[in-house]
Amino acid sequence: MVSREDGAAVGNQVLERVHDGDMAEMWRQFGELMAEAQTRSDTRFDRMEVDVAGLKADVSVLKTDVAELKTDVAVLKTDMAETKEQLNELERSTGRRFDRVDARLEELIGLIKRDELKK
Repeated sequence: MVSREDGAAVGNQVLERVHDGDMAEMWRQFGELMAEAQTRSDTRFDRMEVDVAGLKADVSVLKTDVAELKTDVAVLKTDMAETKEQLNELERSTGRRFDRVDARLEELIGLIKRDELKK
C-alpha cells in the first residue's frame, strides 16, 4: 500500500509530466509511478520483515539466556542453602569442641589450685 505522502508525490509527478493534456498518457505515467511506488513500498516491507525476523531470533536467544540464568540462580540458591547448613553444623561442632576444651581447662585449673593448696 502506498502511503499518503507517496500518493501525493506520485500525483504531483504525473501532473508535472503531462504537457499536452493527453489523458491516456497521463494514466500511463500514473500507472508507472504507482508501480514504482508499490515496488518501493514492497522493498521497505521486505526489509521490515527481515528486521522483525531478526528481532524474533534475538528475543528467542534472550529467552534462552533468561531460562539458563534462572536455572543458575536455582542452583546457586540450593548451593547456598547447603553451604549454610554446613556452616551451621561446623558452628555446632566447633561449639561442642570449645565446650569440651573449656571443661578440660576448668578441670586442669581446678587440679592446679588443689595442688597449690596442698603445698
